[in-house]
Amino acid sequence: MSKHLQIAFLLLSLFGGGCGHALAHASLISTVPTDGAIVASSPSTLVLQFNETVAVTSVRLTSSDGFQHELSADVRNDQVAIPLTSALKAGSHVVSYRVVSADGHPVSGSIVFSIGAPTRTADEGSLAEPGVAIAIWFTRLAVYIGLLGSAGGAFFANWIAPHETPARTISGLRAAAVLSLFGLTLSVGLQGLDMLGEGFEALIEWRTWSSGFQSSLGLSVLVGAAACLSAFASLTSKSTNAERALSAMALLGSGLALSLTGHASSAPPQWLMKLAVFLHGVAAAYWIGSLMPLATIVHARGVSSLPTVRRFSAAAMIAVGTLVAAGMLMSIVQIGSWSALTQTNYGRLWIAKLAAVVVMLGLAGLNRLWLTPGLARSDTGGKHLVLSIGVELTVSLLVLGIVSGWRFTPPPRASAPVAVSAIHVHLHGLKAMADVELRPGRAGPMDVSATVLSGDFEPLVPQEVTFYFKNAGAGIEPIQKPATRTAEGNWVVKGLVLPVPGLWTVRAEVLISDFEKEIVEGDVGVP
Repeated sequence: MSKHLQIAFLLLSLFGGGCGHALAHASLISTVPTDGAIVASSPSTLVLQFNETVAVTSVRLTSSDGFQHELSADVRNDQVAIPLTSALKAGSHVVSYRVVSADGHPVSGSIVFSIGAPTRTADEGSLAEPGVAIAIWFTRLAVYIGLLGSAGGAFFANWIAPHETPARTISGLRAAAVLSLFGLTLSVGLQGLDMLGEGFEALIEWRTWSSGFQSSLGLSVLVGAAACLSAFASLTSKSTNAERALSAMALLGSGLALSLTGHASSAPPQWLMKLAVFLHGVAAAYWIGSLMPLATIVHARGVSSLPTVRRFSAAAMIAVGTLVAAGMLMSIVQIGSWSALTQTNYGRLWIAKLAAVVVMLGLAGLNRLWLTPGLARSDTGGKHLVLSIGVELTVSLLVLGIVSGWRFTPPPRASAPVAVSAIHVHLHGLKAMADVELRPGRAGPMDVSATVLSGDFEPLVPQEVTFYFKNAGAGIEPIQKPATRTAEGNWVVKGLVLPVPGLWTVRAEVLISDFEKEIVEGDVGVP
């Protein structure tokens, strides 16, 4: 393989990982009542079980009469308990939730359950504000352009081409730093709006900004702002040593800011993924940030800019190697499978981005193989090189725009089914209750274990316990299984087979004495 073809493949891998960050959104594992359940009476507490610790920003109930009610929630790590202070009416009810996952991004969804029988009066209202989403996209794009442009551009101006960058270009790099500072500040308020599910009118409320800043975005914004200020200062300092130190701090700070929030940074093992995002961000800042000052220097100096072009290329090879390693790791973690490229929105954006990158690779090959040698021969070659770099810069902005869209598309890994080792359901009656565990938590052969207590949560030793499992949706009549009491006091069923996934009704008949029996039941979703 030729040297130039190797470089092309390196660059392809670089952009395959993305300049943005992606990985794990929180996933809802189970609910009580289960989604789609039909229960006999109003539950006293709703329970949402997630696969990781979350913070709740809002819970809204749309009742069967069409009215909406804001609910409070008790959060214990990955479990959210929502007490109902009054009984709900018969019919269908929708619980819409919005939580913040460990990566700092809001996750929202809804579950529907019915009391007595389903009705059509309940309506699943979306918490999303389309205008806010558009503003978040524009703001994120502005941050990427400003942060990468100012940090990378300042480093180029002070390390690769000291005292060569035109004054107008320096002013442009300063403007990029200011743009990023503005975008970083606004992103805090927009994050708060997204977390709370509010419209733009809530930007004047302190709780909006407080919520946004308290997420993982807050620290990222502080570091990003420090990087922009360092870049700005390096472009105004009169000391060469200070210029270099400040621009190096800006370049490293840009990568650090990107690594402190986002999907990829929260993926396990976090130390490795944070390092990958950091290195990827630093290398991307150098690559993209250098394009504008490089083009202006070639335009202004012609043939005499050839040493600068060669210094940039030498350093770019180091950046490419870093981008390859980090980008490949991030791509593998985020996408996971070939099918995800076409079956997920994240994968489709990745393909669109890849198409733009192919154009950039063609321009990079043109620059290196023909236009740089042409620059060495005459100033005319410099004009062609400037034009090519300008087009490359334009396409890089398109790439950043696509990457900004990943903010709203969970990567395939985050969308993958969560492996559940066991399913739990609580069956409650006046005189007896049962905490039932089905293991493993998937359709097929499984074992059942239950702890039986009295209605007052006191130990209870019934004479018999019999379970019935029914799936009305699949046309499966009740499967009867008598339970056996273990030495530890649990009641177990071995070798139960629930052949299909779906909503199963679990009923337990608890024979308390020869003259007293309690029947308790509930619904459980089997993946």
